[in-house]
Amino acid sequence: MNDFTFYNPTEIIYGKNKINIVGEKIKEWTKTKNILLVISKSCQQNGILDNVLKQLKKLDIHYFIVDGIVPNPNINCINTAKKIIVENNIDFILAIGGASTVDTAKTISVAAANLEDIWDLICSSNKIKKSLPLGVIITLYGSGTEMTNGAVISNLDIPKKRGFDSKYMFPKFSIMDPNTLDSVNKEYLMIGATDMFIHALETYFEITSNDNLSDPYLELLLRQMINEFKKFKNNNQSNANLFWLSTLAQNKFLSFGKQNNGEWVAHIISHEFCLKYNFPHGRVVSVLFLAWLNFIKNINAKRIIKFGKNVLNLENPSVIDVIQKIKEILVMLGNKTNLKDMGVKLEDLADLINNSLMGKTIGIYKKLSKKDINEIVLGGFYGY
Repeated sequence: MNDFTFYNPTEIIYGKNKINIVGEKIKEWTKTKNILLVISKSCQQNGILDNVLKQLKKLDIHYFIVDGIVPNPNINCINTAKKIIVENNIDFILAIGGASTVDTAKTISVAAANLEDIWDLICSSNKIKKSLPLGVIITLYGSGTEMTNGAVISNLDIPKKRGFDSKYMFPKFSIMDPNTLDSVNKEYLMIGATDMFIHALETYFEITSNDNLSDPYLELLLRQMINEFKKFKNNNQSNANLFWLSTLAQNKFLSFGKQNNGEWVAHIISHEFCLKYNFPHGRVVSVLFLAWLNFIKNINAKRIIKFGKNVLNLENPSVIDVIQKIKEILVMLGNKTNLKDMGVKLEDLADLINNSLMGKTIGIYKKLSKKDINEIVLGGFYGY
């Protein structure tokens, strides 16, 4: 076991109809009773927002709304939201939606509490010294953002997409009500399932020779995920189970004692493709993860085979057998096997590769060179 520090102050409120106590939870954090709602389009259509507004009215909590949040969210609305907060003495933010909405709300909470330009804070998150209290009603699984201190946001003027984190960005509470998933399109559920699966895989497949107590938890989590994924074909999956599995997949306790916090190569590169083509994150990261896994299969053969035995229950598998089975699971979730079929243009790859390297060190086991990343991306473009 390697050394680690763990800190997570988010209160998780899980269960059907728990959304009905959101007003009481907000009261614990607001003194002015003026709050900002950062909302998704879907929550305006499925009755969730109406339910929340009724509770706010009963408790005489006044609200202001920021909406129009887009997939792969950007900072365009941040300064507008900050102005609303300042002008109306707002002291609490509630996000209602999926990862894009929550990440936007986290970014607003930082912008509202600090004087520096928000993009400067995103690029240098050590400068973040505080944030406005934030609550979450999460309405789609996938990212795990409801229990993390991170967010991913884009600046379309540059253009750049960055992940950033700070201990000040944990939500004060997150309500996980499985009823909110009832009206979600199956396509979005499978994209969320892909995202959580890749989160767990990238944590598991860090290149390390050390066994630790996190591995059995990860293996159990991955087996449970795969069992639920197999039920998608018959619309028989338990979204309540997947909701919690998604949160666990991105929670850092799954990397306790590991040498690193995972190998996030595919995630880092995928940001550039999402920015360029506005892909759903899960769809592109799944292709790039397979390309990365093929790239390191000789270096990381022992761990890949361990996964095949302990998670996939294969007897005496080869590395190729295991990668093929992972590919089949991703295809089962509706993912393409190459970037070309997703509409990526070959002539765009050089710029995307350069952008993925700019200002970053990619790869924990070894610092990946431009040649390495080119090989991974071309593997993703043509497929294996």
